[in-house]
Amino acid sequence: MNVQIVQEPQNHMESDKIKTSGGSTGILSLLGLFALILLRRK
Repeated sequence: MNVQIVQEPQNHMESDKIKTSGGSTGILSLLGLFALILLRRK
């Protein structure tokens, strides 16, 4: 049985950031952007 875990098809917009940064940092950067947007809306 060959099990292949591929995360790229799930993240269409985040694929580039995850490829360049390695995944964890890309997700953290996206969370940071969302936090800044929420703070600006307040």
